[in-house]
Amino acid sequence: FVLHTHGRLPAARLVLVGTGPRELMDAEALRQAAGRAVKAAQRLRARSVAMAVPGDPGQSLSPVAEGAALGAYRFDQYRTEGREERVPLEAVRLLLPDGAARSKALGDVLERALHVTEAANFARTLVNEPAGRLTPEALAEEASRASKGHGLEVRVSGPNELKKLRM
Repeated sequence: FVLHTHGRLPAARLVLVGTGPRELMDAEALRQAAGRAVKAAQRLRARSVAMAVPGDPGQSLSPVAEGAALGAYRFDQYRTEGREERVPLEAVRLLLPDGAARSKALGDVLERALHVTEAANFARTLVNEPAGRLTPEALAEEASRASKGHGLEVRVSGPNELKKLRM
């Protein structure tokens, strides 16, 4: 639900997003709500979003941050019409509840959430690429490039090896 604040708040609009019944609210409900809030802000052409992190930030910060980052994802690389109309979201501010203080532990939670969503959005981009652009060879190169510096080993199999493995 979108409310115009008519100058009574620093924000031009307030977006209210429900999470369902309180007893059913869990990390996934928070993730979904944060994603919907960011998508609503993008539709409203907002440049920044401030989002309240409910309850115990140790429990809710990660799903809210993940939902916001996943909700902000857009694949419009090949879009020719309307691309210039898109206003990029420049900032998402996560507001901790009263009495909650920033800490290294919360910073680590936030950093991990952002790494997870960066990887998820990278995978989404690969999935959204047309098959003519992201050939099996190009996908293998992307996997090799993404694994560098992360302690991962990539093994690329060709058609003969896949046939032997009955894949």
